[in-house]
Amino acid sequence: MDISFQLTSIDNIAQKIIDTKPRDSHQLIKIVEISPGMRDELLPYHDFDHPKNESYGRRLIYESSFFCIYLMSWCPGDFTAIHDHGSTQWGCVLALDDFAHRLYEFNNNYLRLKDDSPFLTGQTARVQSDIIHMMGNTSNKNALSVHIYGTNNPDLTVAQHSCVFYPEINQLTYTQGAAFLYDPTSCSHELHDFNTIEKETLSDYYSLLFSNKTPPRKFNVLY
Repeated sequence: MDISFQLTSIDNIAQKIIDTKPRDSHQLIKIVEISPGMRDELLPYHDFDHPKNESYGRRLIYESSFFCIYLMSWCPGDFTAIHDHGSTQWGCVLALDDFAHRLYEFNNNYLRLKDDSPFLTGQTARVQSDIIHMMGNTSNKNALSVHIYGTNNPDLTVAQHSCVFYPEINQLTYTQGAAFLYDPTSCSHELHDFNTIEKETLSDYYSLLFSNKTPPRKFNVLY
């Protein structure tokens, strides 16, 4: 753990993970819950001033040999790209505020929206290699969330080789961590075509990103 962080709530969660040694996301979610004052405790460690080419703030606040914990900071209009979680074998997201959230399916090289239920304060969402999702802040206030990624294989790096989808150009790429919205001026990863995206899914994608009436940071609409 970075000794500059003194986070009682996160330390408690980390110790529960160490003691319980969860083998899947369901087991993890049973031991992760929001505690009174957690948001206020974490707020000083925010990254709302993240670089403009990054579509949300991402700060490592705990790291062990088999799991890590991040604090994500979301300005109004901040979003992830659509992404999976690579080599992450178990994990979860804990919402400290309300978020927009989407789940997707990717079958036969075809991307389709699966669920658009909101992700509300205090809720947890599963994270693992086969989960494809996108989340963001559609409110007019800054927001925070806690993200936990774990592995049962000590030879794997957590979240290694994550797939990131760019529906606006029908292409995807692979990253080693963050899933920022696509910016063609800064993306240096190799791109791969995927067949198509359902029209309704693409419409929802654009309406979600522009729900704050202004584009999220560094989002480039490519027609």
